[in-house]
Amino acid sequence: MIRFRRISHFLFIGLLLCLSATPAFSAFLGRTGVRPSGMGGAFAALADEPSAVMWNPAGLAQVRQTEIATAHDFLYTRLGEDKLGRTYIGCISPVMESGAFGLNLIRLQSILYTESTIAVSYSQRLGPLYFGLSAKGLFASFAENEYTRIDPLFQAKGLLTKGFSIDLGLLLNVRDVLSLGVSAQNINQPNMALGEEESVLPLELNAGIALKSLKVNSCFDFTFRNDKIMGKRDINLRFGLETWPLNDVGLRAGVNLYELAAGASYRFKSQEVELQLDYAFRYPMPSRFVQAPITNTMGSHQFSLSLRFENLLRLMGVVRKSRKLDPALRKALSYQEAEDYKAAIAIYRRVLQQNDTNQEAHFLLANLYTKLKRYEEAIVHYKRAIELAPDEPRFHYALGRLYEQYGDDTGDEKWYNKAFIEFAKTRMLDINYKDVSYRLEKIRSQKRRF
Repeated sequence: MIRFRRISHFLFIGLLLCLSATPAFSAFLGRTGVRPSGMGGAFAALADEPSAVMWNPAGLAQVRQTEIATAHDFLYTRLGEDKLGRTYIGCISPVMESGAFGLNLIRLQSILYTESTIAVSYSQRLGPLYFGLSAKGLFASFAENEYTRIDPLFQAKGLLTKGFSIDLGLLLNVRDVLSLGVSAQNINQPNMALGEEESVLPLELNAGIALKSLKVNSCFDFTFRNDKIMGKRDINLRFGLETWPLNDVGLRAGVNLYELAAGASYRFKSQEVELQLDYAFRYPMPSRFVQAPITNTMGSHQFSLSLRFENLLRLMGVVRKSRKLDPALRKALSYQEAEDYKAAIAIYRRVLQQNDTNQEAHFLLANLYTKLKRYEEAIVHYKRAIELAPDEPRFHYALGRLYEQYGDDTGDEKWYNKAFIEFAKTRMLDINYKDVSYRLEKIRSQKRRF
């Protein structure tokens, strides 16, 4: 009689063959993320959402709003009675002006086996370069049943095995048009075996390039694992395309050596919050690594919901705003809120007489002048604020909004040209700043009318 240890080993391997995009390895190597999945996994150079923790942690610092995402994947539907599912929760929160923390919780579950991953990441921007580090706790467990209760291996070792791995990433963003990404997963190659035999997660290297625009992102990735499948080197080539034909509707398509993929998004926007729904479909196709490809399945279906809003750590009071207003400016704002504009302007002017390098005073006074449609005076103070802090995206954005409003009021094309330049500078400094991409597209539409 064959011992159950061997039977369970075969069941385990059979299960994992269904779970991974490269079918010979553990699902710990099958990264999650609905948007990347819809692009065939070509995401190392884009990496601009919470799931970047698993693809290239360096990209997290590109995101300047707090974002929370939750997803559920129905993997290889109708493949058999053992339904395979994966649940994911991810979060990004910016830190100060150039860093970001990321957290991913992933649970993959079937009737016989469960995998859980907890990944904590940090990313830092230094000019056009982004650096990232992820630390992952890995947990795998077998279900307790009549077989595991009598098998000597499980009696001796228990039902749980755990490990720890490190990922590193690097990303270069060239003027928000071209980005290059490199990442290394499982650098320490943890052993996830339950018994004496080794089950080492191989080192994985990813390199990618992405061409980006307001409407289209095209990505190409190369993946290498330091192991072989059926005597052949484990490599994968991935290509993905993402387009936003409408401001709130996105479409994706992708392909790699193992599967075809497609996806779509729809997002709702308000002034402070953005909600996005994502869907991805993946279908396995014959591969040189798989002698018997999966054919009796309806493919994998993945759904996610994302929420973007103001910096979470700031809202919680953990990280204070770097811009602290002095009492005089707070008093001026209180007058402004009470619509006593004359008193507010008097205070702003008095502050600037004492210190002309107070960029916040210039900015707030310019905001008030814009509200009062005293555009020429507002432009002077916006430009002075930009002179004092040229890398502050909100200054460029506010000046762009003034120019756009001036163009709407006068019908003069030159103001739209000026607005376009300021919005482009804003997006260069912070790709996710408010609705700057929408503003750029709107200005383009206005310019076409001329």
